[in-house]
Amino acid sequence: MNETTNFENEYAPDFSIWSEDSTNITRLKKIIWDLPLPERRLIICYAECASLRKLAKQLGIGQTSCSKKIKQIKEKIIALYNGTFELADADNNCSHHN
Repeated sequence: MNETTNFENEYAPDFSIWSEDSTNITRLKKIIWDLPLPERRLIICYAECASLRKLAKQLGIGQTSCSKKIKQIKEKIIALYNGTFELADADNNCSHHN
């Protein structure tokens, strides 16, 4: 099992009655888990790295490009959390913004 998979498992929603996560955290994890795989991996790497500069360097892309993509994903997560649109709509709206 590689490091990315370990991080993804930490962010997987836990619906068991033994979960220590609050309802809000479980809901947020579910939203992240339902993102397309590249977006999910990017936002998890960002959360673990906690630095756009470091993440951009690791990915070999510019900090501005990295920042824009992270912002799009964060906006998508917030909109999904608030119920302002469905994941299918979010995919259609963000798919052309690479």
